[in-house]
Amino acid sequence: MHGDATADIAYFVFRAFQRQGLAAEAVDAVLKHLKAAVGLREARALLDTRNEASWRLLERLGFRRARLIKNADHFKGAPSDEFEYVRELVP
Repeated sequence: MHGDATADIAYFVFRAFQRQGLAAEAVDAVLKHLKAAVGLREARALLDTRNEASWRLLERLGFRRARLIKNADHFKGAPSDEFEYVRELVP
């Protein structure tokens, strides 16, 4: 968590456990805990634009796509773009 009550989140779900709602449940629980425990006001996530499962998950959880970052990384021999997603956690 950053000093301005914001946090960057990350998650990984092994293939055998995907599509069971575990990531949604876990991310939601972490956000609720951080909001209650330390006053988290905003969460952000960066993800590869090709990771449709992750950006759909974040959108279901109330995150909004804030920006596109072109050539943010180099992955498997090719440049990759990233989306930044943001969710405000207001009372």
